Amino acid sequence: MKFYYFVDKEGLRQGPLPLDDLSAYDISPTTLVWTKGMKKWMKAKDVSDFHSILLHSQDANDIDSATVSPTETSKNSSNVPLGPSEKNDIDEATIEEAEKTSYQKYWIIGAVIIFFLIISIVFLGNNNTRSAIDTVDTFSMDSVSELAPVDEEEIVKEFLVNMYNNHLYEEYRFLENHCTRHLLDVLRADYEYAGTGYAVWDFRTSSQDEKPDSELKNKIISVESLGDGWYTYEFYDGGWRGKKRVKASVVNGEVMMDVLETLYDECKESLNAEISKDWHLSGYMESNDTRYPILITFHQQGDYYSDCVYKNVTYGSRLNMTVSMNESYLHFEGRDGNKEFVIKLEQNEHGNGWDGYSTIGEQTLFTHLEE
Repeated sequence: MKFYYFVDKEGLRQGPLPLDDLSAYDISPTTLVWTKGMKKWMKAKDVSDFHSILLHSQDANDIDSATVSPTETSKNSSNVPLGPSEKNDIDEATIEEAEKTSYQKYWIIGAVIIFFLIISIVFLGNNNTRSAIDTVDTFSMDSVSELAPVDEEEIVKEFLVNMYNNHLYEEYRFLENHCTRHLLDVLRADYEYAGTGYAVWDFRTSSQDEKPDSELKNKIISVESLGDGWYTYEFYDGGWRGKKRVKASVVNGEVMMDVLETLYDECKESLNAEISKDWHLSGYMESNDTRYPILITFHQQGDYYSDCVYKNVTYGSRLNMTVSMNESYLHFEGRDGNKEFVIKLEQNEHGNGWDGYSTIGEQTLFTHLEE
């Protein structure tokens, strides 16, 4: 910090004072100033330290003389110092002493301010602690139980997003850690390949290929809570849109899923719209070298089948049945009176129909059908 002397309007020497304090004095552009290191008195306007102070000065009058030397100053006032010289009654030791005194003053002021800040922080901290204790004292278990489901919902939502984005491709260990025994049994039953495994695709759409001409890939669209532990998550699967409903809860800090349902499968809906067919199958059932001609008709709409009718040509009997099928098998179920009637067929090696057996009560008959 610099300390300056200056000559006031009465021609009297003032100082030394810190530069920052001089803004409180009437310093004009022509005020004479001096500090240690300067060879002579100079006008304030010619000293860069005073530029910011002079911005606020309203003195527009200028002194005609360009520079006032220490000798000229002494002629104007006997109280004005001669500047830094051996004969001058102001020396650098005087300024250094003023600086030392000023620094001590600022250190004392700073220490006092810090002391009161510490006291304030301690006082406020105690009040906050007391407030927190009072809050705990008045916080009921009812309010805790009301808030807990909200936290659990957020945990489950975040889990479902993470599951779909990172763990739906053959990560059986992940499923075993987060599915109940009931859901694991369902996933195992839906597994269509040899050996043991889980149908991880149950969490996605039925598509095995990406949607043609779609730039959308695998992405969670939204996750919503339905209440009572039920959630829905909507997603893109290779561009196909899907929506699932899952029942989940947090058990011992881990999310456990128990039920999984399909709400929408764009791929399957697309296939259903494309496949519309009336099936007319004819063939026979055979027992003890006796053949009984039969006819079966039904309507297929995608993966859905309706109006399945079985006719026995020999006896003229007619039954309504349910049907399920894929590329390799046909499966019909119904009742003949009080007897369960089941037909299970597989596509034969010649590729010209389906062969298998029909079971009526305890009777089993070889059966063949073809279009």
